[in-house]
Amino acid sequence: MNTNSVLTLPQDPFEGTFKDLLQVLKQYPAYVEPSKARFLRLALRQGLNDLRSAEIQRIYGIDSLLNYKAFDKFYGVEPSVQGIMVNYLYAAMMGHEADKQALTLIGPPGAGKSDIVESIKDLYRTSEPIPYLEGSPVHANPMSLLFMVHRVARQRANGKAEATRIEAARIIDSLGLVELIDWDLPAVKEVVDRYGISRDSKGLAAIPQVKHFVDLVVYGMGLPRATRAGIGKPDPF
Repeated sequence: MNTNSVLTLPQDPFEGTFKDLLQVLKQYPAYVEPSKARFLRLALRQGLNDLRSAEIQRIYGIDSLLNYKAFDKFYGVEPSVQGIMVNYLYAAMMGHEADKQALTLIGPPGAGKSDIVESIKDLYRTSEPIPYLEGSPVHANPMSLLFMVHRVARQRANGKAEATRIEAARIIDSLGLVELIDWDLPAVKEVVDRYGISRDSKGLAAIPQVKHFVDLVVYGMGLPRATRAGIGKPDPF
């Protein structure tokens, strides 16, 4: 199996420090994907049933309609499945509003709602081990630790502003963040220009809004917008 694919992750569980994880995210961005993006990835990697796709395209008269192997045991619901895949999961993966929405299955008894839910559970069981914060009661996304950089720096500096920036720069250097960022990306330039910061650890440490610091790092590493949408302050914060 090709583990360089964006659809596939290593079967062995990841173990290491936050810095270790940051170093491999370019090759394996799915390590820190949100749940909806993971579901879409798992479904897509099972592929399409080309014969069924051609058949349902003729039946419904929709040339873009596809049959996904992850759901090919269900008949007559292909338009609904494609709507879920495109309008809900793909939109969520792109970081649109769908990432904050819940999906509801509606239908009469015997329509197959429970069977679809069971298929979704089975699909998630095919997932490779996903890294999470050790000791986190909710298995928080490791990228949530980015919110802790300035907090830890402030604690070490006893709340002193200048000392906090110096300590934050040290933490940023220890994580190797500067080298991981593509400073020419538009989303990165937007934050740099907004605050007039330098392209180094001192500049990153000087960003006054933590959420904009996280934006710059996540987008600067080339991670999807859905990844940023799925990152929040770790519990407890």
